[in-house]
Amino acid sequence: MGLHAIMHQKADTPYMKLVSAFLSRKDSFGADAWGANDRNIRQVMAPIEELFEKEFPEYFPYPAGQKRHISLLVRNILISEALVPEYCNLFSGLSDDELIALAQSFRFENYVMRERLEDILAGREKQR
Repeated sequence: MGLHAIMHQKADTPYMKLVSAFLSRKDSFGADAWGANDRNIRQVMAPIEELFEKEFPEYFPYPAGQKRHISLLVRNILISEALVPEYCNLFSGLSDDELIALAQSFRFENYVMRERLEDILAGREKQR
């Protein structure tokens, strides 16, 4: 599910309707470790990166270095953890029927194939 899958959930499922605004907010912070970027929070990330480049030029945490480590700690841990209560609150007060409908959003028939990715993986995509 999500960016890393050959299939994704249809936008009109109860789950996607419930979480779509939250997912956009999460994306705006670049909170996902894979497939996200920090373009909307460069004003936060750039000064931290510059500080480390200037003050700790020999600091190169394994395996990917300063910028990736800063991204992990700020975006993928600090900001992501701060978003957890907001996500959890989306489910607060829902009835049993609403929760069942959310769960049914994850049924196979509620997914669609990423056709271009399927073509690439199957070797049907023309080279660009």
